[in-house]
Amino acid sequence: MPTAREALLDAARRALADRPWHTVRMVDVAALADVSRQTLYNEFGTRGGLAEALLRRAADGYLAGVDR
Repeated sequence: MPTAREALLDAARRALADRPWHTVRMVDVAALADVSRQTLYNEFGTRGGLAEALLRRAADGYLAGVDR
């Protein structure tokens, strides 16, 4: 079972598949992950923190593929 953080990152990625970042609301990401908005803010602090975590996860995935 994914952690709340992983579920939130997955939810944010799904939201971005449907619409641009500037229209993605934190409350929508929390709802997609089935957690409270407070949990989202506890994990990432701000919308910018969520964006940074998404970019880090994407970069880590890319770099893991390069290392293979």
